[in-house]
Amino acid sequence: MEHTLPPPDETTSSLVSRTRELVAGLVAFVFNVLHDAPPGPMALAQIRLFLRTVIKPGEALLRRAIYLLAARLPTPAPRAATVRAAAPVRTPQTQTPRRLIPAFRLTEPAGLARPGKPGQAPPPRTGAAPDLYAPSEKFVRRLAALQAACADPDKFARLLRRRLARRRLPALPLALRPPSGITQSRSPDTKSLYASLAQAANAAWPKLRNAS
Repeated sequence: MEHTLPPPDETTSSLVSRTRELVAGLVAFVFNVLHDAPPGPMALAQIRLFLRTVIKPGEALLRRAIYLLAARLPTPAPRAATVRAAAPVRTPQTQTPRRLIPAFRLTEPAGLARPGKPGQAPPPRTGAAPDLYAPSEKFVRRLAALQAACADPDKFARLLRRRLARRRLPALPLALRPPSGITQSRSPDTKSLYASLAQAANAAWPKLRNAS
């Protein structure tokens, strides 16, 4: 039985709409840059720049919008226990390939990670030649995950609501401080939007925390 959603809150709808518009524009910009780039792996400096100025800010903004959407959803009904059939034995020929787009993360570490020393790269793995395309592929998959979540945030809001119904968390699982891409942004609208989303997500947390 499907629940009827309550009418959307005007503030929530406005914040979510502004967030999706901003994040979709940032993602489209990066994809256009990648499309016009010459063949070959991306430079690590460019990857780090896009991570700091697009990916991490976009994820932080969209996550908080998803929490607002989740707070509007009814508590999911408990699922009846079912007996799972034995999984079929797969031969190497019938195994499904790895999912190319990783899942969009719905939580953040409580604190910000310590910044590494400038100019230092992680030591290369011994025993195998470094894969120059690996950072580029990982970055594109993360960008695609952000694009997918931006295209359908309601889907991730339902997922978040189900997860919180199964496991009660003592505190809001989002970082207390914004990522550097937000604090160093030259756009006052981006900073203002993040502040509004963070405040609204904090206000919505008691309802989400008490989901059972």
